[in-house]
Amino acid sequence: MTEQPAKDREHERLNRVLALLEAEDNDALRGELDELHAAETADLLESLPPEERCQLWNLAPEGQEGEILSYLGEEARAVILDEMDHEDLVAAAETMEVEDLVDVMEELPEDVTEALLRSLDEDRRRRVEATLNYEEGTAARLMSTDVISMRQDVTLAVVLRYLRRRTGLPSHTDALMVIADDGTYLGSLPIADVVTGDPDAHVEQVMKPMADWVLAAIAYFARGLDRMIEAQRAARWAKAEATDLKWPMRELRDLRLGVVGLGGVGSAVARRGLALGMRVAGVRRRPERGGPPGVAWVGGADALGRLAAETDCLVVTAPHTAQSVGVVDAGVLGRLPDQAVVVNVSRGSLVDEAALVAALDGGRLRGAALDVFATEPLPADHPFWRHPRVLVSPHACAVTERFWERETALILDNLRRYLLGEPLLNVVDLDAGY
Repeated sequence: MTEQPAKDREHERLNRVLALLEAEDNDALRGELDELHAAETADLLESLPPEERCQLWNLAPEGQEGEILSYLGEEARAVILDEMDHEDLVAAAETMEVEDLVDVMEELPEDVTEALLRSLDEDRRRRVEATLNYEEGTAARLMSTDVISMRQDVTLAVVLRYLRRRTGLPSHTDALMVIADDGTYLGSLPIADVVTGDPDAHVEQVMKPMADWVLAAIAYFARGLDRMIEAQRAARWAKAEATDLKWPMRELRDLRLGVVGLGGVGSAVARRGLALGMRVAGVRRRPERGGPPGVAWVGGADALGRLAAETDCLVVTAPHTAQSVGVVDAGVLGRLPDQAVVVNVSRGSLVDEAALVAALDGGRLRGAALDVFATEPLPADHPFWRHPRVLVSPHACAVTERFWERETALILDNLRRYLLGEPLLNVVDLDAGY
C-alpha cells in the first residue's frame, strides 16, 4: 500500500466537507473537525468561500477557537472576526499566546480592541499592551523563548512554517535575526543549521520513550496480554488456557530480538533487550558502526533475510529513505519463524502492509504492534483495526508527559549552541535523508 500524497488527502477532505456543508450534516462536520489539528482546520477554512467558512467555523471544537485563529491568514481571519461577538472574542483570547492575540487585536476596530482589553486579567492585559506598544524596526522581532513557547507540541520546523504564513517570512529565507527582549542583537540564525528535519530526527528526545513502548509491545504478545483482554471482554475466566499453555506464554529472556536500523532508537531498543537477557542482532546502513556492547552481530541491508530468520521479534526503527521503502516485504516476513512478532515504530512505508496482513491471516505470526502506517490517519476500513493480532497505536509511541518539555529544551539548547559557536545536536545528514 502506497502512502496517499498530502495534497490528494487535502483535496478529498475539502470535497467531503463541501458536500457535508451542502447537506447541512453538522454532526458529520463536527466529526471531521474533531480529527484535525488546529492548523489543518485553519487550512480547510481558508480553502472555503466566505459563507461556508463561517458555517464551518461555528462547528469548530470548543476550546480550539483561539488556536485556529492563530493559524488563519489575515483575509480568512477577517471574515471570521466579523462573525464573532464580544463573548466569543474573550473566550478565544483566553487560549491564545500573547503575540497571536496581538495580531488579532490589531485587525479589530479600536472600540472592540479596548473592550477586549478590559476583559483580560491584569497580567495578560499588561503583556498585551506592552506588545501592542512595542516599536518594531524594519526587521522582524523574534524573541526565541516566545517563539518556541508558541506551542509546546511543535518543533522549530513547524514554528518556522507558522512564521512564514503569519509574518510574511519568505519561503526562501536563509536566516532569522535573533533579538532579545531588551533589543540586544544576539546574532543571525541560519534556518538550515537549526531546523534538524523531521521530529523523529531529534533522537535524543524520543529514543528512550520509543524503546520503552517497543518493549511494552513485545511483552503484550509474549505474555499473552492480548488473549487476556479477549477473555476479559467475554467475562471468561481463562486460567486453563493460560496454565495449560494453550496461549503462547514466553519469557522475554528467551526471545531473539532483531532490530532493523541500529541508530539512536534502534540502539535504545537493543540495550533494553540485552538488559532483559534477549539475544540481540541488527542491521543498519553503516554496519561498521556496530551496535551497543553485547549485540551478537550487526550486518548491512543485505543481511536482513538472515536477521529475519534468526528473530522472534523484528523491530523496525530505520528512517524513511528512498532505499528503505518496502524493505520489510513478503520475502522478509516469510523468513520469520513461527509465532514471531513484528513491531514498527519507524514509518509505515518501510513495511509491506498487504504482505503483513497476509502473514497474520495465515496464522504464522504471533502478532504485530504498529505505531506507524502507510496512510495516516489509518483509514476506518483498514483490516488492521479489527485484526485480533494487531495492536494499533496512533503514531504516538514517543509521547510521554515529558516529551514536549525535552523537545523544547533541545530547540533552545541548539539556539544557545549556535550563538556560542558550539556544535549543534541532531543535525540531519541531507545526503542520507535523515
